[in-house]
Amino acid sequence: MGYYSTVMISVTKKGYEKIKKDQEKFADYELLKLFNVSNFGKDNSLILMETEDTIKYYPEYEDIQQLEKTLSKLKDGYVFARIGEENLDIEFRNNAKIKELLEPFDFIKELSDNLNKEFKNEEEEEFE
Repeated sequence: MGYYSTVMISVTKKGYEKIKKDQEKFADYELLKLFNVSNFGKDNSLILMETEDTIKYYPEYEDIQQLEKTLSKLKDGYVFARIGEENLDIEFRNNAKIKELLEPFDFIKELSDNLNKEFKNEEEEEFE
């Protein structure tokens, strides 16, 4: 069966073209078919890749390794979020050189603030 995650990645249009090119070596771009792709930002110059359904985002998979390698080499950087099945299984990386790439990830700050409040309340209740 496996462990599934929701994945979101924001990049520039040039970054997305590089990702597509680097995924060519894998049959039928299977990994890229799992993402919905939309434009955002001023002049729609940025790309948001978001999985439609949850996927197996395993670091040992070759196409995932290639995606990670490509992301690490993007000149303008990227923003990455992976939200797993289990509570608190959230991986977030902000390697953006363009501030606008963070816009689709505003919910993560809100989530983090809410979790911090919840943990603080639990700690206070524990010591009462």
